[in-house]
Amino acid sequence: MCAIMTRATRLEMKLTQILAGLSFALALAACGNQALEGEYKNQGNGIYSAVEFKGKSTAVVKGMGMTFPTSYERDGQLIRLKTDKSDLLFTVKDDKTLVGEGFAEGVYKKD
Repeated sequence: MCAIMTRATRLEMKLTQILAGLSFALALAACGNQALEGEYKNQGNGIYSAVEFKGKSTAVVKGMGMTFPTSYERDGQLIRLKTDKSDLLFTVKDDKTLVGEGFAEGVYKKD
């Protein structure tokens, strides 16, 4: 006995594949722009000792015996902290690790 797919069955299968793909893409997009929370401590001897994220766009940078509040933006795996002189750029390695570039150079780990 040979299996014959009707046009309606093929259409249903195609729609199911499209919906599954869209659901997966939306889930990835939502995960990529999640707000960060908690304190990430520099594991080396960088200028900044820690960065604490509070909510969707607020962060506190700690270093050289001082702290200053600032804002941040997340673009996928990149985080840009705003400062008065220039921005600080971090890459999210995983949910407990950030890698800083430039003046923020170092590996920052969340406790």
